[in-house]
Amino acid sequence: RSAPILQKIQEVTDDGKYCLVLEFEAKSLELSDFEKRQAKFTSFFGPGIKAEIGELCSLLSNTLYQSLSYHCSDDPGKGGDDLYEVRLISETTEEE
Repeated sequence: RSAPILQKIQEVTDDGKYCLVLEFEAKSLELSDFEKRQAKFTSFFGPGIKAEIGELCSLLSNTLYQSLSYHCSDDPGKGGDDLYEVRLISETTEEE
């Protein structure tokens, strides 16, 4: 069994909500494999957290990923360089 490898962690604010972005490389997995585990990401990180899953290249504009030296595949269902993003979003805003 080949597990995804965490490549990057980033903290961002998304619409006033704290968000932890986890970027994984997973050569033997597809987006659907991550989507099946979306509820597990949400429950693991606790109440008040929502998990969103996506392929990194589908989330980046062509210009941006080219400038970041990402090579994105034209094959739907497989991420460019097999990179996937899990966004863990707080359901509370900074003002609360």
